[in-house]
Amino acid sequence: MEGASFAGNFLLDEAGDRIAVARPAPNNGDMYPIAPNSVWVGDYIFEDVNGDGKITEQDRKIIGNPNPDFTFGLNNTLTYKDFELSFFLTGSVGNDVYNVLRQWHTDPLGWGNKMKEVRNYARIGLIDPDGSDDDISNVVVTNAETASVQRVSAAGMSNNDNNRISSRFVENGSYLRMKSLSLAWNLPKSWLKKIDLDWVQVYANVQNLFTITSYSGYDPEVGAMAQDVLRQGLDSGRYPSQRIYNVGLKVRF
Repeated sequence: MEGASFAGNFLLDEAGDRIAVARPAPNNGDMYPIAPNSVWVGDYIFEDVNGDGKITEQDRKIIGNPNPDFTFGLNNTLTYKDFELSFFLTGSVGNDVYNVLRQWHTDPLGWGNKMKEVRNYARIGLIDPDGSDDDISNVVVTNAETASVQRVSAAGMSNNDNNRISSRFVENGSYLRMKSLSLAWNLPKSWLKKIDLDWVQVYANVQNLFTITSYSGYDPEVGAMAQDVLRQGLDSGRYPSQRIYNVGLKVRF
């Protein structure tokens, strides 16, 4: 296979064949070593875009697009006798959101609060309990099928920079939202004649009733960060749209 030129950076596939894997390298170009406190089993494997066998700034590429293919809205009022049902649906299709908040709070080695997915970090076990935990051929991710984030290093560090900016945090930002839903009742005219009123309406309204989306953050409708049009689609914890309830009475004399 190709990969013999990758200076021993290999994984083994199910058939036992070597798969070349590039390692991160600092500015001096020397790759970080394979070691428990450096680059190890349970770390993420990043794409070697330029094929030089190293993970560097040269492997960066444009990922995601905050601009939707289209946005839409639907507004209508349905009437039946003295009742009115009004609704306003909005949505966006085809845009990506970069979940900055998830990037900050899914690093098991970082400070501060964590998201619940961190509980299922990659757990490292020994193939041979009597063997060395420094021997990469003797360690394995025991929950590889279900692990949601990288391993925890005993030294509290990893040179792999697992939570670096990557496609891991780019999510589909498409959504459908019931922006407004109202139900109104116009009191019968025969009732109003007795109290000399022309029109009376009793209504109830709820805003942001529900949102259908696959986005894992608080709110897919993030817009631009800090009102900067060049930083659209970045979710660093924008306060989500609140669900608001209103009841009221409208009277015309």
